[in-house]
Amino acid sequence: MKLLAIIACILGLVGCKKSVSTTELQSFNQGVGAGEIVGLDVRTIEEFSQNGSSKAKNIPIAELDSRINEVPKGKKILVFCEAGGRATRAKQVLEKNGYKDVVNIGDWRAWNEILQAQSEKE
Repeated sequence: MKLLAIIACILGLVGCKKSVSTTELQSFNQGVGAGEIVGLDVRTIEEFSQNGSSKAKNIPIAELDSRINEVPKGKKILVFCEAGGRATRAKQVLEKNGYKDVVNIGDWRAWNEILQAQSEKE
Protein backbone atom coordinates (compact mmCIF):
# COMPACT_ATOMS: atom_id res chain seq x y z
CA MET A 1 0.00 0.00 0.00
CA LYS A 2 2.84 2.39 0.83
CA LEU A 3 4.39 1.66 -2.59
CA LEU A 4 1.13 2.63 -4.31
CA ALA A 5 1.05 5.92 -2.42
CA ILE A 6 4.63 6.68 -3.47
CA ILE A 7 3.89 5.86 -7.11
CA ALA A 8 0.72 7.99 -7.09
CA CYS A 9 2.67 10.86 -5.53
CA ILE A 10 5.39 10.65 -8.19
CA LEU A 11 2.81 10.61 -10.96
CA GLY A 12 1.04 13.62 -9.48
CA LEU A 13 -2.19 11.70 -8.98
CA VAL A 14 -2.45 12.83 -5.39
CA GLY A 15 -0.95 15.69 -3.45
CA CYS A 16 2.45 15.22 -1.89
CA LYS A 17 3.52 17.69 0.74
CA LYS A 18 7.05 18.72 0.02
CA SER A 19 9.32 20.30 2.54
CA VAL A 20 11.70 23.10 1.73
CA SER A 21 15.22 22.44 2.97
CA THR A 22 17.13 25.13 4.84
CA THR A 23 19.46 25.58 1.87
CA GLU A 24 16.55 25.93 -0.55
CA LEU A 25 14.79 28.29 1.85
CA GLN A 26 17.82 30.60 1.92
CA SER A 27 18.21 30.48 -1.86
CA PHE A 28 14.52 31.08 -2.53
CA ASN A 29 14.46 33.80 0.13
CA GLN A 30 17.23 35.70 -1.66
CA GLY A 31 15.55 35.24 -5.04
CA VAL A 32 12.20 36.53 -3.81
CA GLY A 33 13.90 39.54 -2.26
CA ALA A 34 15.73 40.30 -5.50
CA GLY A 35 12.62 39.88 -7.64
CA GLU A 36 14.12 36.88 -9.43
CA ILE A 37 11.51 34.42 -8.16
CA VAL A 38 7.76 34.39 -8.73
CA GLY A 39 5.36 32.45 -6.51
CA LEU A 40 2.53 30.85 -8.47
CA ASP A 41 -0.43 29.64 -6.40
CA VAL A 42 -2.59 27.31 -8.52
CA ARG A 43 -5.37 26.84 -5.98
CA THR A 44 -8.91 28.00 -6.70
CA ILE A 45 -9.86 31.62 -6.14
CA GLU A 46 -11.86 30.54 -3.09
CA GLU A 47 -8.90 28.72 -1.55
CA PHE A 48 -6.59 31.64 -2.32
CA SER A 49 -8.99 34.12 -0.70
CA GLN A 50 -8.84 32.16 2.56
CA ASN A 51 -5.07 32.19 3.03
CA GLY A 52 -3.35 33.43 -0.10
CA SER A 53 -0.37 35.73 -0.19
CA SER A 54 -0.35 39.09 -1.90
CA LYS A 55 3.20 38.27 -2.97
CA ALA A 56 2.05 35.27 -5.02
CA LYS A 57 0.28 35.22 -8.37
CA ASN A 58 -2.96 33.22 -8.22
CA ILE A 59 -3.88 31.38 -11.40
CA PRO A 60 -6.11 28.37 -10.71
CA ILE A 61 -4.84 25.21 -12.40
CA ALA A 62 -8.04 25.03 -14.48
CA GLU A 63 -7.15 28.43 -16.01
CA LEU A 64 -3.39 28.04 -16.39
CA ASP A 65 -3.41 27.07 -20.08
CA SER A 66 -5.47 30.11 -21.04
CA ARG A 67 -3.57 32.51 -18.75
CA ILE A 68 -0.03 31.20 -19.29
CA ASN A 69 1.08 34.59 -20.68
CA GLU A 70 0.60 36.07 -17.19
CA VAL A 71 3.51 33.99 -15.88
CA PRO A 72 6.80 35.76 -16.57
CA LYS A 73 9.46 33.85 -18.47
CA GLY A 74 13.10 34.22 -17.49
CA LYS A 75 12.41 33.96 -13.76
CA LYS A 76 12.36 31.01 -11.38
CA ILE A 77 8.76 29.99 -10.80
CA LEU A 78 7.83 28.35 -7.49
CA VAL A 79 4.49 26.60 -7.93
CA PHE A 80 2.33 25.48 -5.04
CA CYS A 81 -1.23 24.59 -4.10
CA GLU A 82 -2.96 22.97 -1.13
CA ALA A 83 -0.98 19.74 -1.03
CA GLY A 84 1.22 19.53 -4.14
CA GLY A 85 -0.85 17.60 -6.68
CA ARG A 86 -2.09 20.58 -8.71
CA ALA A 87 1.36 22.14 -8.45
CA THR A 88 2.78 18.99 -10.08
CA ARG A 89 0.38 19.44 -13.01
CA ALA A 90 1.16 23.17 -13.20
CA LYS A 91 4.88 22.44 -13.38
CA GLN A 92 4.23 20.10 -16.32
CA VAL A 93 2.11 22.73 -18.11
CA LEU A 94 4.74 25.43 -17.61
CA GLU A 95 7.60 23.22 -18.79
CA LYS A 96 5.57 22.14 -21.84
CA ASN A 97 5.23 25.86 -22.66
CA GLY A 98 8.95 26.55 -22.50
CA TYR A 99 9.47 27.57 -18.89
CA LYS A 100 12.91 26.35 -17.87
CA ASP A 101 13.20 27.02 -14.13
CA VAL A 102 10.08 25.70 -12.41
CA VAL A 103 10.07 24.21 -8.91
CA ASN A 104 7.12 22.51 -7.25
CA ILE A 105 7.47 23.47 -3.58
CA GLY A 106 4.33 21.59 -2.61
CA ASP A 107 1.85 23.53 -0.54
CA TRP A 108 1.15 27.16 0.30
CA ARG A 109 2.75 26.72 3.73
CA ALA A 110 6.15 26.32 2.07
CA TRP A 111 5.63 29.66 0.29
CA ASN A 112 4.73 31.27 3.62
CA GLU A 113 7.95 29.87 5.13
CA ILE A 114 9.93 31.55 2.37
CA LEU A 115 8.13 34.87 2.90
CA GLN A 116 8.54 34.65 6.67
CA ALA A 117 12.27 34.06 6.28
CA GLN A 118 12.40 37.04 3.90
CA SER A 119 10.63 39.35 6.37
CA GLU A 120 12.88 38.22 9.23
CA LYS A 121 15.91 39.04 7.08
CA GLU A 122 14.73 42.60 6.39
